[in-house]
Amino acid sequence: MFQNTRHVYSSIKFSYASTHEIGKIITSLKTEKKKSHDYNKISVKILVWSTPFFIYPVTYICSKCLELGIFPYRLRF
Repeated sequence: MFQNTRHVYSSIKFSYASTHEIGKIITSLKTEKKKSHDYNKISVKILVWSTPFFIYPVTYICSKCLELGIFPYRLRF
């Protein structure tokens, strides 16, 4: 059924996310009711409150991951 479906794309262009866009995503996380946390046991409230302090390094890391096509193992799922 899926035989010979291999396509070759000469280029794929990504537009990198800005610090504003990533900050908007982080601050939109739900912080009420549940005391949810991430893999490292950091609460969502702490992430949202501390966004201004780590937004630039996170944006840089995300851009490098897209540019190089290398993603940390824990982000592949």
